[in-house]
This record gives sequence, structure tokens and C-alpha cells, in this order.
Amino acid sequence: MNQSSSIVPVVLKDNSPSKAPTTSVKPKLACQLKIGEADLRVYNGINQYILSTIIKELRDGGTH
Repeated sequence: MNQSSSIVPVVLKDNSPSKAPTTSVKPKLACQLKIGEADLRVYNGINQYILSTIIKELRDGGTH
């Protein structure tokens, strides 16, 4: 009994019903600050560490 092995390409198809396309939701503006020529916009969902760094920079005038 002599058996030969072969490699057969296989393609998998997803037969599940397609989902509705996702729509991107633009974050809601929490506040906007205009200081001289600068325009800072802070949106809901901002990382608290990034926001605290921005506030420290504004408070210190950007100098250390």
C-alpha cells in the first residue's frame, strides 16, 4: 500500500452576515481656550495625565 501526500491550498471564507459599517463618532468639545495666537481645544475623553500636563504648562508659562 503506497500512499502519496499532497499539499492542497485551502481558502477560508467568512459566511457570517456582514455587520453594518461602523460610523465614527466625533468627540464632543469640552472647552476651548484662546491665549494670544494659540487655540487649545480639549475634547471629552482626554487622558487625565495629558490634560494635567497641559494645565501645568499653561500655569507655568511653559518655562521650567
